[in-house]
Amino acid sequence: MEKKSIDYILVPSGLFVMVTYHMWLLYRIVKQPTKTVIGLNAINRRFWVQAMMEDVSKNGVLAVQSLRNNIMASTLLASTAIMLSSLIAVLMTSGNQTQSAAIFISGDRSQLAMQAFLSMCPSSKCPPIPAITFSQLGMLPPL
Repeated sequence: MEKKSIDYILVPSGLFVMVTYHMWLLYRIVKQPTKTVIGLNAINRRFWVQAMMEDVSKNGVLAVQSLRNNIMASTLLASTAIMLSSLIAVLMTSGNQTQSAAIFISGDRSQLAMQAFLSMCPSSKCPPIPAITFSQLGMLPPL
């Protein structure tokens, strides 16, 4: 089988599996929320908000700090994901490919395919993002 024709099979089948899974997950969240982690987190979040609102003077600072910590954690994880995707893009486009690395890559290896991947990677268009990640990790002084 030709390397480019394998992409015509693998990419649509991968997209089909992903869309099917997300449709099934959405159905489970809507119809049976206690059977998924997302549904259980939503239920627990409602109970937490009710508990924080019962005594605002006592729990006000705790609620604000908890929300701040959640925002900081999500920002750190998002920056780390962007940094890892840029690392994958660099490794994919590196010209020094050995035979051991070549067996893991199937499908189209042309320059056009690599450019298509890089165009989807936001870190290739915004180089300061990894620097922001390092400043959050404490490796660099804040910008």
